[in-house]
Amino acid sequence: MSTETVEKNVEALESGERKPYEFRGLSSTDIFLMVRILNKIGFKQLKGCLSGDNISGLIQAAASGDESNGQESALAAVGVGVALDVAGVILENLPNCEVEIYQLLANTSNMTVEQIKAPGNAVMFFEMIVDFLKKEEFGDFIKVASKLLK
Repeated sequence: MSTETVEKNVEALESGERKPYEFRGLSSTDIFLMVRILNKIGFKQLKGCLSGDNISGLIQAAASGDESNGQESALAAVGVGVALDVAGVILENLPNCEVEIYQLLANTSNMTVEQIKAPGNAVMFFEMIVDFLKKEEFGDFIKVASKLLK
C-alpha cells in the first residue's frame, strides 16, 4: 500500500468519510479464530472482571445515590468501570493474539493482513477493531461465549 493511499485512508477516517474497509457478516468459520483470541486473552481473567461479585459491588456502590439522576450516572460509572477492567485485561494480553487479530480482521473485511499492517495504518487498525467489536453478530457471540464463563 503506497504512502499516498495510507494518507488518504487516515484522512477519510478523521473526516468521517467512507472507511477504506467493509466488514461482511460473521460466519461459523470466524468463531474458531474468535475463540483462539479469547483463549489467549484469558477466559478466567475476563470472568473475574464480569463476575457477579465484582459487578454487584459496583452496582451497590452506585445505587447508594439518592437522586434518580445520580443513580443513572452512578450506573453509567459502573458500566465504565467494568469496561475499563475488561479493556485492561484485553490490552494486557493483546500481544499474545496479534496474529489471530490481524487474520480475523482480514478474513472478515475486504482488506488483506498486509494492508491492515501497512505503515501509517495504525488509526485505521484501531478503527477496524472498534467497528468489529460494535458488530451485532460480535455481541451475539459474546453473549453465547459468556455463558461459558458462568
